[in-house]
Amino acid sequence: MLQGFYNLDGIRTLYVSELLMINPNQIVNKEYFADLDLFEFVFTIGGDAEEDTAVSVWGKNEIGQLVTAHRLIYSELEEVMVIL
Repeated sequence: MLQGFYNLDGIRTLYVSELLMINPNQIVNKEYFADLDLFEFVFTIGGDAEEDTAVSVWGKNEIGQLVTAHRLIYSELEEVMVIL
């Protein structure tokens, strides 16, 4: 399950809600527009391959180039989880 939220004036509003069924070794690319100061994406992963599933997220600028300031990659997520 993929959910995207934006936050305006302290109100968290759902604007993306999508159930994705992904096969082994499949790569899925999704694009959502978020011209906002605060946004959040929640990934809920389940099933037999839960422990073998990796997620990465990259932002893009106005001309479609990747923006490293808006990224989440699996190896960094593992580091964050260890710190928590």
